[in-house]
Amino acid sequence: MRVGWHQHSRPMVSIKIPTPRNYQRGIQVFAAAAHQLCDGRAIDRAIVAVPGILDNDRRIMTGSPHLRTWIGRSIARDLESALHTRVQLENDADLAAVGEAIYGAGRSFRVVGYIAIGTGIGGALVVDKKLVRGRTTFEPGHMLVEPNKDWESCLGGKQLQRRFGSEWKRWTRTNWNWAEQKLAIGLVNVVNMWSPDIIVVSGSVGQHKHLRLNVVQHSVRRQLQTIRTCPPIRRGTLHDLAGLRGARVI
Repeated sequence: MRVGWHQHSRPMVSIKIPTPRNYQRGIQVFAAAAHQLCDGRAIDRAIVAVPGILDNDRRIMTGSPHLRTWIGRSIARDLESALHTRVQLENDADLAAVGEAIYGAGRSFRVVGYIAIGTGIGGALVVDKKLVRGRTTFEPGHMLVEPNKDWESCLGGKQLQRRFGSEWKRWTRTNWNWAEQKLAIGLVNVVNMWSPDIIVVSGSVGQHKHLRLNVVQHSVRRQLQTIRTCPPIRRGTLHDLAGLRGARVI
């Protein structure tokens, strides 16, 4: 997790710490980091990004493939007790998408499709600098790209490491070609669903230097049928600060 603190007229400061799998430990670590950054100052409001689906009130995470012990827990309430302030939960991809749309690679575009490929795959849509919300968060990583197989189970970081090994430097060009093909298939669906002016790709896999987005864009353009114009596909520029930047304006 990355914890940041921002005060008007002062630059944002942040620290990065491993996210504990244990729920109670996670609340403690987050609260301690927040108090450390604030240096004893009162916290006016806290925006907390989580990697999962939220309930309608955005107080509880109802689903997450990577933090299962956090599902169904009263995250907002417990953090409010620990931080002594109001807490607003948001999906991590949603905040990062807003950050990239306003401050990053999508800032010159009206309709920004954001796809984060890390441990799993998340994504969000931003139109006119505003996050588009559905009944729940959008889950592009779970659209099917093969019969009974979703995009995340093909291209998510965990699955790629199981398929090709955990040491990325040992991956062959053939391995990366395969990943580029799977990325292109998913992005064809993203174009057809959202019709964005730009697709911003981020996350540890999406940012990797051996993933050739120019090749991916050519493949997407070739596979599009009804929509013939392929938007530019670019890497995010804010990296793991995108969510913090998005939280400033959400």
